[in-house]
Amino acid sequence: FDWGDTTTPAWSALIASGETLSVQHTYSDSGTFSIKAKAKDNKGKESVWASSNPLPVTGVGSGYPDSLDAKIWVGGRVVDLAVAPGAQRLYLADNDLGRILVMRVDNYEIADTIMVGSPHGMAFSPDGQWLYSVSQSTDTMLVIRTSDNLVVQKVSIGSPAGAVQVSPDGQRLYVACGAAGIKVVRVQDFSIVDSVAVEQPYSLALNSDGSTLYATVSAESSLVVIATASCSVAAVVKLGSYAQGVTVTPNDEHVCVACRDSSLYVVGAESRVIENKIWVGGRPEEVAVLPGGRYALVANYAYDGLPVVDLTARTVAGRLHTDGFLGSVAVTPDGSRIFAADEVAGIYAFVHR
Repeated sequence: FDWGDTTTPAWSALIASGETLSVQHTYSDSGTFSIKAKAKDNKGKESVWASSNPLPVTGVGSGYPDSLDAKIWVGGRVVDLAVAPGAQRLYLADNDLGRILVMRVDNYEIADTIMVGSPHGMAFSPDGQWLYSVSQSTDTMLVIRTSDNLVVQKVSIGSPAGAVQVSPDGQRLYVACGAAGIKVVRVQDFSIVDSVAVEQPYSLALNSDGSTLYATVSAESSLVVIATASCSVAAVVKLGSYAQGVTVTPNDEHVCVACRDSSLYVVGAESRVIENKIWVGGRPEEVAVLPGGRYALVANYAYDGLPVVDLTARTVAGRLHTDGFLGSVAVTPDGSRIFAADEVAGIYAFVHR
């Protein structure tokens, strides 16, 4: 059965010829769906697809967490959010008060405070045991052990940095170091083993196997595509005004870039061509994609609310209401919660209705 949504078509168990089969399917979204079915015998021979008339489905939730569960005032100025791989903790980089706050995801209580100076970008090791934090005002990267939230090492990277990404195997760090480009750090001994000549990289994102690194260059309004095996620039895609946050869809097919021309750009990962420019309003700063890959969330610094973009329909599906301007957004690994940081008012937490 192919239910016409984002779920993977699947076979039923074998039944006797002429027997009636009844199956059920739950949709996560309202909409109109075309259902298809085909048969396969015990020798593996398949029929052609048989299609139904389009089926309207109503009364289903939005498909993304759209209900405000809490607004948490934390003070300071939160410039980055990172959800631990285990999804039990949310880490908040407070640049003004020089700290990283550790918030419990289940009840939004602050479980710990790590005094670190002036944190900016953060990234976890794949197993969640380590958090790497960089700063735009110092040339030191902090290595934080998440079991007790202690800073166990301070690594000199030679330049202030605004963003960091960890390779899927946890062996390499890619650090956006402003005028010094992108530095590649070997985790084994935290030595700088390579670099990529990209002037003033702003935000970084890796595809799922770590073979391609994407970097936005705000001043040049571009997306730089980097082959990590050779640490060389493979392509440059020109975008709109001031490219900011970047992320890759879970299936690695598209790259989403927030730009300050009030738009979200969707770029084909293979074609390296802009497929869509989606107007979201205001001044987009950062973007995150829900695990299913259908919805992108755009942190918007000059527009009321958090735009939710349907990447299938390539349009704004809705807006999550917030009182102020948003600079960062994060999603739990299971997609059940969305967190957005307002640099003035605090943190918004959204859940399913």
